[in-house]
Amino acid sequence: PWTFEEFPEGVPMAEVAAELNNERAALWAGLYGGPQAQPGEPAPRGLAVAAMMEAYTRAIQPRPPGNVHAGQTLTFFGKPKVGAVLTARFTVVKKEMKKERRWLTLGVEMFDGEEKVLAGEILSIWAA
Repeated sequence: PWTFEEFPEGVPMAEVAAELNNERAALWAGLYGGPQAQPGEPAPRGLAVAAMMEAYTRAIQPRPPGNVHAGQTLTFFGKPKVGAVLTARFTVVKKEMKKERRWLTLGVEMFDGEEKVLAGEILSIWAA
């Protein structure tokens, strides 16, 4: 598993693609109600967040058990369309020890082609 010491602070570390396909749009509509966005239509922003979190779990593997997702901040720049393949890029923004805990801040940017869809940070307490 990734250890705290192995994270390269300030260095881009992973790029992962996630597709906002019709099946995911149907699952989203089933969970949250409302009409299902069809291919080519704007996807709900929450679906882009779910794709970003999926990309995170695929990019940072294997993870040690016991990590805590302590928070995240996101800024949205547009709505990707159902059928888009989004690319998430992750960079270690900051690593610090506080009260004997390993705090890791990952920056994330997600793109639909060249168009930025979202950007932000994921804050974790890293277990190892």
